Amino acid sequence: MAKEWLAVDESAKSLLKRTLSRRISPVTSLPPLHRFPLHAGHVLEIVGPSNSGKSETLLQAAIACILPKQSDGISYGGSEGVAMMFDLDCRFDMLRFIDALQLQINGARAGHLGSSKNTGKYSKGDDHVFTGCLKRFFYIRCHNSFHFLAVLKTLHAKFKRLIEAGLCPHLLMIDSINAFYWVDRSVSSVTSVGPGVGRTALSLQMVSEAVVRELSHILESYPMLILSTKSLIQSLTSIDRKNADGTEDRNIVDKDQSQSKEGKGRAVLRDFMPAVWQGFVTHRLLLRGPFQPEVDSLPEDCPFFTVEWQIPCVDHVDKFIIHDKGITLIS
Repeated sequence: MAKEWLAVDESAKSLLKRTLSRRISPVTSLPPLHRFPLHAGHVLEIVGPSNSGKSETLLQAAIACILPKQSDGISYGGSEGVAMMFDLDCRFDMLRFIDALQLQINGARAGHLGSSKNTGKYSKGDDHVFTGCLKRFFYIRCHNSFHFLAVLKTLHAKFKRLIEAGLCPHLLMIDSINAFYWVDRSVSSVTSVGPGVGRTALSLQMVSEAVVRELSHILESYPMLILSTKSLIQSLTSIDRKNADGTEDRNIVDKDQSQSKEGKGRAVLRDFMPAVWQGFVTHRLLLRGPFQPEVDSLPEDCPFFTVEWQIPCVDHVDKFIIHDKGITLIS
């Protein structure tokens, strides 16, 4: 058996074709995911405090995934794949998603027609493109960990039907993977039972292990890219906590804003997810912001955000802004 494996020869062209075909280019080329090549089978964790652009990153990645590559001679630059969104904190803005999708479709059509003006209005000629995109986007709202696990167990049958229908799952997104952390932790302390009772005690660790196990089984059968967001909790350092009266708090905020150029302040970002989840993650991206603009090229009401790779570690911090048409890098 080993000799048969060693006898197989592969050309460089075949190797590149096989490896590059696993990359979802329109999604992984999208800021702020553009600095590292992501492939099907990778698990990217997008972390940061609240309102740092995590959900917007998922939204733009979903649009890049479901847009067609080309239709009616117009290049839309998408992957024409299936994107599935798990909304665990029930805060996904569907209206924002619809508006952003329409802007992308109309922008591609306007560019094809040579028009420099994109009003963002929806035209009837885009009906089939728009409906085709929505058929490739699946939104699932979960209200607790057991609901999330139950849906994960049904995905094998769902993906099988999609593939039979000629649709290819490319992207699985989880918005706020730690949304139920404190709920699960409180429930486990109440429902824990002693030995010999005859049933397994509920615990946060078991829920996390079950989620990782189900996602691992899905990746084995249907290789795709997993994007997950996670909110980090900001807390003061021990030095700041000693002087946490009203006046000192304001000074601390001012110091954080004065250091926004590097995207780092004195606040500590704490992560409470179990180690089993951390070991499952292959890549991690840290988002911070919003910060007030410090350059004349940006309007005062246009805050910017920072992004840096933690896994793998990349010694570079990018800045980006969020607007109606999506995400744009500014440095």
